[in-house]
Formats: sequence, structure tokens, C-alpha cells
Amino acid sequence: MKKLLLLMLLSVWMIPKNSVASAQERVKLEGVVNVHGSMEPVPYAQVLIKELSLWGFSDDEGKFSISGIIPGKYTLEVVSLGYQTITLPVTLEKNISNFRVHLKEENLKLDDVVVTAKAGNSMNSSSRVDKKAIEHVQATSLADVMQLIPGSVIQNPTLVSENNIAIRSINENVNNLRGVGVLINGSKVSSDAGMQSDVMDFRSISTDNIESVEVLKGVLSAEYGDVTSGAIIVRTKAGYTPYEVRFKSDPRTKAISFGKGFNLGANKGNVNVNADYASSFTDWRSPVDEFERITLGVTYSNTFDMNGKPFRFNARVSGYHLGNSVTKDPDVSGVDFTKVNKNNISLSMYGNWQLNKSWISTLDYNISGSYAENDKQKYEVKDDIPLPTTNRTTDGIGLGYFTRELDENFINDEWVNEVPIYFNAKLTGNLNKSIGGSLFKTKIGVEFNTKGNNGKGIYHEGKIPQYFRERPYSDIPFISDLNAFAEEKVKIPLGDNNSSLELMAGVRFSKMIIDGYDYDPTLDPRLNAKYNIIAPKRNGLFREVALRGGWGIMKKLPSIGVLYPAPEYLDNALFQYRNSETGESLALIQTSVIDGRLDYNMEPIRTNNIEVGLDLNIAGIEARFTYFNEQVRDGFTQNSSYVPQEVNYYNSVTDPDAAPKYEDGTIWARDENGVYQEVPYTTYYQYKSYSRPDNRGAIDKWGIEYDFNFGTIKPINTSIIVNGAYIRSEDFSTGQIYSYQRGQDPIDPQSDNKYYGVYVGSSNTVGAGTGRERLSTNISFVTRIPSIRMIVSLTTQCIWMENNWNIYDQGNIYKEDNLGNPVYGDYDNESNLTTLYRDPIAYVDRNGVTRPFSDYHTTTDNDLKRRLEVLRLKTDRSYYFLENGYNPYFMANIRVTKELGDIASLSFYANNFTNSRPVMKNKARPSATGGMKNTPIYFGAELKLTF
Repeated sequence: MKKLLLLMLLSVWMIPKNSVASAQERVKLEGVVNVHGSMEPVPYAQVLIKELSLWGFSDDEGKFSISGIIPGKYTLEVVSLGYQTITLPVTLEKNISNFRVHLKEENLKLDDVVVTAKAGNSMNSSSRVDKKAIEHVQATSLADVMQLIPGSVIQNPTLVSENNIAIRSINENVNNLRGVGVLINGSKVSSDAGMQSDVMDFRSISTDNIESVEVLKGVLSAEYGDVTSGAIIVRTKAGYTPYEVRFKSDPRTKAISFGKGFNLGANKGNVNVNADYASSFTDWRSPVDEFERITLGVTYSNTFDMNGKPFRFNARVSGYHLGNSVTKDPDVSGVDFTKVNKNNISLSMYGNWQLNKSWISTLDYNISGSYAENDKQKYEVKDDIPLPTTNRTTDGIGLGYFTRELDENFINDEWVNEVPIYFNAKLTGNLNKSIGGSLFKTKIGVEFNTKGNNGKGIYHEGKIPQYFRERPYSDIPFISDLNAFAEEKVKIPLGDNNSSLELMAGVRFSKMIIDGYDYDPTLDPRLNAKYNIIAPKRNGLFREVALRGGWGIMKKLPSIGVLYPAPEYLDNALFQYRNSETGESLALIQTSVIDGRLDYNMEPIRTNNIEVGLDLNIAGIEARFTYFNEQVRDGFTQNSSYVPQEVNYYNSVTDPDAAPKYEDGTIWARDENGVYQEVPYTTYYQYKSYSRPDNRGAIDKWGIEYDFNFGTIKPINTSIIVNGAYIRSEDFSTGQIYSYQRGQDPIDPQSDNKYYGVYVGSSNTVGAGTGRERLSTNISFVTRIPSIRMIVSLTTQCIWMENNWNIYDQGNIYKEDNLGNPVYGDYDNESNLTTLYRDPIAYVDRNGVTRPFSDYHTTTDNDLKRRLEVLRLKTDRSYYFLENGYNPYFMANIRVTKELGDIASLSFYANNFTNSRPVMKNKARPSATGGMKNTPIYFGAELKLTF
């Protein structure tokens, strides 16, 4: 399959020129972009032929030109800041020199302002949210925009806690969060160089300078890599704009932003400047948990050689500061505090060059990099007992030391310093060809990414805590990946009414370049197809039908923290002595070191993705249905390993005249006669554990998204939009996991438990994972009142179904009869009044010998049975495998935007404005205390000034 895809792509690229539409046969489109209702030109408008990705920009007189067009029928899109985007069909069979486009100013005088998400431009399923919708929802961060996407639920905004995004998910499983890709103006944004967390925090992305957001779902183009759960494509403002100032306020957040686009003169381009300040807090009565954000961006854009081979150049410098401005809580302590400070600067250069050659049509380029410095300080005073420590980094036994006196408080001043650095470069060649009336678009590109962390790591100012070792992140090598992708897209016309068959096939090659590892390259094949049936007359009952589907493999590469875990130091304090009167002290510590990468290799997270969709236009009612099925494998999880140790713990010495010392590999102390005697010791047998990431994580999820646009009820100018999704997800683990139940050995109290268990999937629950499902619907009524320049949207959120459950481990769950024998059966979704058990598959002794756990049920050795008993997982909760869930519940939300002339607009929103917060009983536990559903009532307002 992979070889076939590559051959198909290369064969189309290499088709001889005489078999396709040559450059001489191509046509040119020239025209003018004017303001609607006048001859006033609209400069810097982008005129795009979407199917060919060919474009032109209007000059100061509104004139534009696009050359190299293959004759045919296309979709023309005209975009300009401050004007409503228009899309219209065009037929280009010959040169056209007097084409005119009239743009309407974007304001609420228009009858068709869109303030909801709409279908995106990609061949796979996607949702697009434009600037007006972002303003109407009053988003503070990119995460707030996601509430407009079908299947999402409305949450009250906050900047105090991290803003994460998961696509087509009910819960924030970390592997779902890792798999979401983010591109801003085509530049990749990542958290993979973070050592504390590799999950993106979207609070750093302000929405005030965003022109549009597109959420890609399903099987993505081969152009997009290092993603498994979809991608978010952000486009910021570039070009001339008036001064714009925004003031936002809600009970927990205050914000102000500024933006302006300057024209530098004829052929000198434009500079767009934006800045944002936001302050957020959990509770205005408390000084803790405050958060502040400052963002700044400057974008230069220009088009060179506009009448020849246009070269579009954009350069953007942006940065942000994130942190908490208040650091301590007087109700807890006058000195304890946590301080966070994050600073980032990014540079990107991106654009497109229209070469219009027989072997290449356009060339896209993107070069970006970012540098950040993140600091976290945790300061606390502890009055616990001083303990011995060591800074030894090799195996062996050695003397330790005490960091403070017995009567001295320990000041823990812990710092975490991260300096993540990223560099990305991407070059994509596009070729448009016409073969037998079919349009072929070939895309071939290369991409290089590198990232690292030059931070100091975790360190302490002053005295260090017990068993702490510094590990500078700058010692960790950078990791890189080299990628190549090829994709062919063909549109085959069917009949004379614009019906068509679209096929897209691509493959992505990735090679990780990592010091200390030798990764095999990966190939990700991807296929998409769409069959469009368009009725000859668009005024009938069935006007348009589209069948679409896709299949593909997508992968997410491991982050630095996953690939380079810190060494583990297994320390045991064999002896400790302190004399408060003389100041004498002695500590003996045994250390074992586990290397950070010993016998260790991680695979990328992999998703097998299937999507099938049906789009309908019936009598003007638009409907979209999408079935999706995603299987995530090789997800990153943590697993424990256990090291058996034989440890000699010396008896305590309490005599103040003992003056113990360490010589000849043992501890000596003076007896009552002043003679040094060897201190006796007791040998204990124990396990020490350490944790490492592995690839056991798995997620199975499927669902159906739906989106209906019933059009506009003209007498009241109100649109009705209904969308939502049914999503079902099961999270579990594959492979083996090791677990040790700590405690004294039931036979020998001088040692810990003798065995640890080998489990499949999970080791801490009787269930084999967790499952969730949700059916949600958002019903929106959007009323436009152009005469007073106002728009009102009322959205009712309906949660029809919300269930979760523990996954039943079929064939491994049992009860016991009166004789203690296992009784296997189907106890799934039953109310069980007796204890249920789940066994490990094996157990391991201190010599590393593995034996089947079935020994527990067959052995006649009572000591063995007692030791194995502690490894069994069990529950006596009668509802453990019952499905948990609630009856349907509902919430109403309202948003209003009112323009006050051309210089101001006022927006207001209220989530759950009826304050509907029912206390609902869980179906599995009807006699237990119920839980309150829906978010609390929440409201906010925004004032925008334009001049």
C-alpha cells in the first residue's frame, strides 16, 4: 500500500508536459476589488482560487492579477481585514481582465453575519471559527473557542488553571492532549521540550489578534505530522487595520488589548501590532491563585513582484509573559508561597512564491523558532525532624550528612528552571495539472524540527532536602526529526452540474534523530475520498449530497521528558546518629543508581483513524453527519520496576558517649567501658522501586458528530443551528505492568513482602480500564437585527446522556465459594453483594524468578498462599461494575453583541443564566448523595473601540 501511494504520487509529478495543460494554455484573471456600493478600492485584499491555491493581492487602487490558471470551474474567495469574506463560483476558460469584486464592510448591518462554527475548507472533517464568532463568544484563550465545535460542552472561562484542549474526547486523557497539533500561521507550536509537562497550555495564546481558527479532525493531510488527535490551525491578523482597543471583564478575569495595522506606503508592505494584558483570579477575596498574561506581536507583510511571480513574505515576532502576581496566602502562612514566571519570544517567517512553472506551481515556506525561560519557585518552611542525606551519584555505601540542626526549621526554597528552545523549517512544492479534464494537485515537501531544553533544572537555594540530586536540563541533548511527505489530490468532474469525485492519497516519512537511540523511520499512509452530487437545479428538494470517507495512520513522536528520564537513586539510611549536646553526628547511606536510559526505547504514539461522512442540502437545510473511529496505541504511560535489596540496618545508638564511627565497612560505637565495639545490625529483605515511561497506553473511541443549519426564518431574521455529538471512549493499558504491595511479609516480619505481581493492563483496580460516553446537543437561535446593528444568540446545551464505567476484565473476574475456590462468571453491570477478585498473571521473587499466579489456587503451602494473597486485587463495592450516569440535564446561555455606530461595540454573555444547577442522583448509587450538574451562573462583558 505504501509503495503504491509513492508510485502514484511520483508518476503524476513526472507526467510529460505534452500530456497536460501547458503553461501557454493557462489563463490570467485580472480585476478590481471595490467597496460594495461605491467605486472606492479595497487595498491588500487577498483573492484566492481555492482549488489551485493560486492567489493575488489588490494594490492601492484595488487591482489584482492571478496568472497560471488551468482553465476550469473554481471557487474564488476574497478576504480583507475589516470586510466580509465572500466566496463565489467562477468559470475561467480564457483571460479575464475586468473582473470586479465588491466587498461589504464587516459589521452588524449585514443580514448574514456568522457567529458560530462552520464547516472548514479541508477534505477531511473540520470546523472553522472566524473573527466575528470569536468576538461574539468573548474568548479569552484559544481553549474558549473550542466550545463552538460540535460535541464540545460549554465551560466557564478561567486563566488561573491550565487551559488544555482535547479534540473528539470526553476526558482529558494525557495521550489525547499530547496528540493535538497547533500551528500559528503555519508555524508549529509545541511543548515537547518541557521537562515538567509536555502538554500544551493554551493560556499563552491570546485570541484578540486571531483572524480565524480551523479545527482539523479525522484523517489529516500528509502535510501535518506529529499529531494523533487532530490539529488547530490559527491565522493571525496581517495587513492594514484601524486602531482597535478591547476591554473585557467577568467575575474572575479583567483584560485589555490593543491592535493596529499600519500601511508603510506603496510597495513597502504593512506592519500589524497587537498587545494584550489579562489578569485572572480564583476568588477576588483571596490573594492566591492569581494569574497575569502579557502578549505582544508585530507582523510585517508584503508581496513582491506582484505582476510577475508574486512572492508573499511575512515575518512575525511575538512573545508572552505568564505568571502569578501574588505569591502567599496569609490564612495559611506568612511566608509560604509559590511563584511562577514564564517568558517566551518567537520569530517566524512564512509565505508563498507563485512560480507558475511546468514542474512547480507554487512554493510554500515556513521557518520559525522560539526561546522561552520558565521559572517556578516554591518556598515553604518545615519543622519536621532533620533527616540524613547524600549527594552520591554512584553505587555503593558511604557517609551521609545532616543539612541542619535539630532545633532548626528547614527552609525549602525549590526552583525549577526550564529554557525550552525550538526550531522548525518546512518547504512545500505544489504542482497543479489538468489531465483529461481532471484536476491534479501534487504536494511534496520536507520538514525539519529540533528542540531542546537548556534550563538549570530543579535546584535549591540554600539547604537541599533529603536525597536530592541536581540534574541540569542543559545536559540533555537536543532531539530532532526529519520528515518528508508526498500527497496527490485529484478532482474528477462528473457531468455538467459541478458534481465530482475527489480523491486524496498521501504518505509521510519521519526519521527521529536522537542521541543514544537508533529509531527506524516510520511511514504514515493516509487516504481521503469525497463524492459530490450536485443537482442541476439548486432550487429542488435534494440540492446537494456529498459522501466522504478517510483512513490513515498518524503518529506523535516522544517528547524530551519521555526519552530522557532522570536517573533514579535508590537510597537507604543504614545508620543515623545525632548528639544535640556535642554536635556529633554520623549517617551511613547505601545508594543504588538506575541509569536514565538503561535498556530503554520508546515508540511514537500511533492512531489508526477511520472517518465516514454524509453532507446533505435538502430544501436549503444543511446537514452534516460524521462517524469517526480512532484507535490509539503505544500511548505513553508510567510503569514501575522493582529492585530486590538485602539491606543491613544497624541498631540505634542512644548513649551520648558512644561517639560512633564508620571504619572497615561497618559502624563502631564505644561501650560503657569506652571500648569500641561493632554495632550489630539486622538484615532486611526489601524491594526498591523506580518508574519509567512505556508504551502501554491505549484508547478506543468512536462517535457520531452532527451539524444542522436550518437556515433563516426571514420574518424574524433568526437562524436555527443544531449540533452535537455522541462520543464513546474506553481508556485502558496493554502489556504487562508490575506492582508491589508494600508491607511486612506475613511470615517474616524482618522483611517486606517477598513477591511482586505481574498484571495485564492495570495493577491498582479490579477493572481493566475506564469507559465514558456522552450524547450532547447545542441548539442555537441566532437573531440578527441589522437596523440597530445587534445580534443575539441563545444556546441551550442538552446533555442527554453522560455515563462512565469500569471496564470488565472478561474471564478474569471471580467470586469465591464457601471453600475459597474461584467462581468465574459474568458479573458485568450487576450489583454484587460479595467481594470480587482479579488476579495478576504471575508473581516474581527476589531472585527474579517468575511463576504463574495460578499457584495461589493450587498450592498446599499455607505460607505461600498468605504471601500471594496480598497481590490479589479486590473490591467489595457492590456498584463497581455498574454503569454510572445521570438523567438528562440542560443549560441555557445567551450572548449579545451591539454595535454603537462605527467606533464601538458592546458584547455581553451569560452562561447558565437561569442558574439551573440540579442535584442529580447517580444511576448506579441512587441512595447516595447526588451531585450538582451544570456550571455556575457566569457572565461577562466586552467593549471594543475602533477608530
